[in-house]
Amino acid sequence: WYQRRVHDCASMLAPQKKLHPTPMEVVETGLKLLHLTNQDTLYDIGCGDGRVLVKAARDYGARCVGLDINEDMVRTARQAAEDAGVSHLVSVRQGSALEADLSDASAVFMFLCDYGLKKMAVLLEASQRPIRVVTYLYAMPKSASQVWRPVQVVRCSTSFCAEKAFPLHLYHVGPKAELKESQIA
Repeated sequence: WYQRRVHDCASMLAPQKKLHPTPMEVVETGLKLLHLTNQDTLYDIGCGDGRVLVKAARDYGARCVGLDINEDMVRTARQAAEDAGVSHLVSVRQGSALEADLSDASAVFMFLCDYGLKKMAVLLEASQRPIRVVTYLYAMPKSASQVWRPVQVVRCSTSFCAEKAFPLHLYHVGPKAELKESQIA
């Protein structure tokens, strides 16, 4: 299953996850790694059904921005935020992640393939402020300007696939990546 996903991702930004959205165990673990507060603006790149956005807004009071290229997923994510009563904290936009303005981001969650992560690295490295980044399954690749080294890697087992533990990678990026001590676990 994993090898098939890696092969399928060669020319796409994100894995085909139509049948398998990010498991809630992974969402919860990823958000804990980000140490979100109500002062944060979280971007979920390829937000799908909006589960990361809803959980971050509801549990942490974070302002959330979801980006997805699929119009149906954008509608689904907006409806999920409305149903959860957090639409005042959640904005969902349709479009390419490569055209995203991340200038107000303090945290980013991404479930993208190697190709997508390479493309997003350019945007993240241009940030004028520190950003905490969590990637699920795939690690950030080397880029032209920096070698991405995770601050922390956590393996998360899920009810979807109990026999495997999937990695989540936490990175700090931006000018000096100065983070509050409370944000570093």
